[in-house]
Amino acid sequence: MLSRRKRVALLALLTALSMVNVIDRVEAQSGSVRIATDLELSGLGGLTGGGHVTWTLTGGEAQVLRAKIVNLFDYYAAIPAGFAYGGNLTGRTGLSDGILQATEASKYTDFLENELEGIQFGGSRTGIEVRFVKIDAADILEKGFPLDRSTDGLVLTTATSAERLEIRFIFNARTISENWRFRFSDVVLANALHRVFDLAQVWRSQNLNPWPLLVEPGWHSVRMADGTGKYALWAGNLSTYPPSGDPMTGRYDNSTARTTRTFVEPGVNYTDLRFGTWADVSFRYNGTVADTGDSLRLQVAPGPLFNTWSDLTSEDGYTTLPNTLTWRPIRYNLSAELGRQVRFRLNFVSNATGNGAPGFFIEDFAINAPSRFTGMIESAETDYLVGTLSFQDFDLRTGRANLIRTPAGEILLYGNAYNATAPPEDATHYRGFDFFENPQVLFIVLIFAAYLTSWFQDKIFAGFRARHPLKYRPTASRIKILTWIARAFILLFILFYFVPSVFALFGATNAFVTGPIFWAFSISSTAGLTITTWLIYERQAKFIPPEEEGEAIRTDSLLSDGEAVPPPPPEAEDLSRQRVLTCSHCGKEIEDLKDALKCRCGQVYHESCASSIERCPNCQRSFDIARPAEKRMVTAKCPSCAEIQIVPEAADLMQTRCEACGALLQEIQRGYNYLVLAPENDLALEWFHSIVKKNVPGLAMSTTFQEKLRKEFGFEGVDLYWLTDTDSGPKSIDPKRLDFEMMRALSNFIKRTKGGAVLVDGLEYLVVENSFDRVLKFVKKVNDLASVHEVTLIVPVTAGSLGSDELTLLRKEFDRVIETSGRAGPVPPKP
Repeated sequence: MLSRRKRVALLALLTALSMVNVIDRVEAQSGSVRIATDLELSGLGGLTGGGHVTWTLTGGEAQVLRAKIVNLFDYYAAIPAGFAYGGNLTGRTGLSDGILQATEASKYTDFLENELEGIQFGGSRTGIEVRFVKIDAADILEKGFPLDRSTDGLVLTTATSAERLEIRFIFNARTISENWRFRFSDVVLANALHRVFDLAQVWRSQNLNPWPLLVEPGWHSVRMADGTGKYALWAGNLSTYPPSGDPMTGRYDNSTARTTRTFVEPGVNYTDLRFGTWADVSFRYNGTVADTGDSLRLQVAPGPLFNTWSDLTSEDGYTTLPNTLTWRPIRYNLSAELGRQVRFRLNFVSNATGNGAPGFFIEDFAINAPSRFTGMIESAETDYLVGTLSFQDFDLRTGRANLIRTPAGEILLYGNAYNATAPPEDATHYRGFDFFENPQVLFIVLIFAAYLTSWFQDKIFAGFRARHPLKYRPTASRIKILTWIARAFILLFILFYFVPSVFALFGATNAFVTGPIFWAFSISSTAGLTITTWLIYERQAKFIPPEEEGEAIRTDSLLSDGEAVPPPPPEAEDLSRQRVLTCSHCGKEIEDLKDALKCRCGQVYHESCASSIERCPNCQRSFDIARPAEKRMVTAKCPSCAEIQIVPEAADLMQTRCEACGALLQEIQRGYNYLVLAPENDLALEWFHSIVKKNVPGLAMSTTFQEKLRKEFGFEGVDLYWLTDTDSGPKSIDPKRLDFEMMRALSNFIKRTKGGAVLVDGLEYLVVENSFDRVLKFVKKVNDLASVHEVTLIVPVTAGSLGSDELTLLRKEFDRVIETSGRAGPVPPKP
């Protein structure tokens, strides 16, 4: 299994990949606000702690906010009435100079602090909700130091400054609930920057004073007789109804023009709409006029003189108010007036034809110009949470989130870019404690699953080994594929626990390994692998040789743990006795191998029996008794399965297969450069396979498609490249790009893999696509690299494909040249 150091390194790598995948620490895009937040909360169930928020504005968004700050805090000595912090000093010293001084900027950050804490001047602290927490205290990052320590691009800038604007705050926070579904949205934080400039000049009609309207000549603030106790503004004649009566029974005068204008405070008789994102005027009215020559209109006059009046049209299309017998709301959109200072008035006009009506009554007059952020927001959220909490039920549609689970708690990372007017619908669920999702419980599941997976492997193999007779027990070995599968499962347990959002790395944004999935995977994989391992070893146990009769274990030959001392290895001269040959004709044992004759079909005969029958009864081939080299037999040990084989003395062991496992009886010597000349390339491929199957790193380049090579030769774990000009895949190389793509792939592999193996199949194809001189130089470079790094290089060439002169030059570049007449025999069927 992996060592402790390797497991720690793997976890660190996975954590780093997850964080890089979600959060990009580059500058915000032009014309947007980037909101980077982090939370550090801890506790059981409900968490408390704090965090940081950094607003980074660029381009037009930085200019818009900076212009608002300058136009309010540098333009006015005190904030005008109607603004969110009306009546407060702005920090301006002296006259307005168009430059944002430190005292003015500090006032702005003070009010921004109030917005984060959910309070306004003179109000109580309520906090604001951001995702799954409530912020109830905030301040600039470095309180008590110059503001430049907590901001960039703010102090000493102007309304037209174009540099980046950054503001950094620290805050206290607590989770809203222990069971809370929330959306990933930072709109409330983006709006906090602008809410300082909210404007609301409102007349509550319970007040006699109709501010922001003036009670000018001809207009009166009268108490209505409808029992509400409200006051209304009326352009009528007070003498036309009793003082304690109903104003609705009064009348207005003929041939009059009465106006009432808006007013803010002494020195400010206009409404400043330079800060609003949108604006409107609204009020309620009641009453009628005698004829169409009498009317009431809302008008506006822009600065700086405020004396050129134009009519406004209501949202439902009225310029002149229509008659009504009930209180009727009306609203005027002021989008055309944004960005300037204006003044409003109500203008009542009557002609001389009659006044048999009360006129109009106005109440609840209001001018609203809220300031909000409407551009692009880039969210970068990192939440470090320590406790029993868990996040679950992710629903990600446009953003990307990663979750890192640890025994101490969870780390949640989220990134997205969206318009403030259309916040993302991405959401997830926060739970204070959930048994099946709890990170501490899941860590225990991880430990047990990993331990049991390894323990069952050892236990089952120990039982399998104990079933062998004593003299065969040392030869019992584990099935490597099962060992590697167990390691792979343990790695998956670790990966799925610590990085449940691992599939987000591959684009599956909603594919999270939730707690129930982790439970199910851990239990089912541990049980499934255990059962599979037991079945495979049970099958292998059927081939255990039986214990010989009379074999006994002496107590003086036992080790301290009860295992028998393994018998000494057989002497070299006794190897020939480990396999007994029987004549296929007479059925008697062939005691001397020199008297044995082996037919090509595999049958063995006494030489005398072969002479008498002349033909093999099995395959009907004639025996050639006259060729002593063919009839003389020798023994060879298979390097793969260690079986002793009886083969003709003249046989080429590098082309002769083991009858038991099918492996070649002699492997190629590693660490040399080989040129293989043969009618076919199969032997070269098999020699290469005999090296890499022993867990030696390998790379093969061939004109044969990769999957075909894997299917025919079992090149599992080998880095395969396809030499072709018809495919542009990542593992396909154009043979014409000899000195670039091919050389780079080979060089990278050889330099990082000392002692590996490389196969370059298709040299003839490279010569056709390039030239022999280029290919020869290429071969020399590869040979030199392979020699330096002790890499075994095998280059097969089809006999007759190159000229004699070319072949002579090629031979000089290799350590060894092997010429074979063909391919090895077929692989024997498994018993």
